[in-house]
Amino acid sequence: MAERDREEESQGFKVVDRRLFTPEGERRVEAEPQPPKTAEKPPAAETRTPSRKEPAEAPSAHAEPHAHGPVGFEHLVMSLATTAMYQLGLVKNHEEDQPRVDLEAAKETIDLLDILQQKTKGNLTQEEQGLLEGSLYELRMMFVELSKPGRSR
Repeated sequence: MAERDREEESQGFKVVDRRLFTPEGERRVEAEPQPPKTAEKPPAAETRTPSRKEPAEAPSAHAEPHAHGPVGFEHLVMSLATTAMYQLGLVKNHEEDQPRVDLEAAKETIDLLDILQQKTKGNLTQEEQGLLEGSLYELRMMFVELSKPGRSR
């Protein structure tokens, strides 16, 4: 295997498919975003058990709502990207025979992702930035393809 790696290096470059979705609109398993690497965790907030007379506080925004960990930036991007995929008709609703295409709604959702990219510039990890850029690229390409004149919807 090391010999194969040396051959690839001698060719000068390596092509890696980093698209998030297959042509069929399925999420690629190998393109799953990796959790951001942090040097150290912030100190945990002091927690105390409320007494019987005190009402329990509502969970904070940083509390773990799921067993998989806290909701992060990646969840927001994937939620918007999935919504756009539904709107582009790339994902079929289980209640419908044919996926519906709503290009206007898809354009709005893609624009929301673009705004998110502009407003978070310089504040994202490489993984978050890559996920956002990749999602926007894929969605824009599909939008352009579906918007071509004469394309049946």
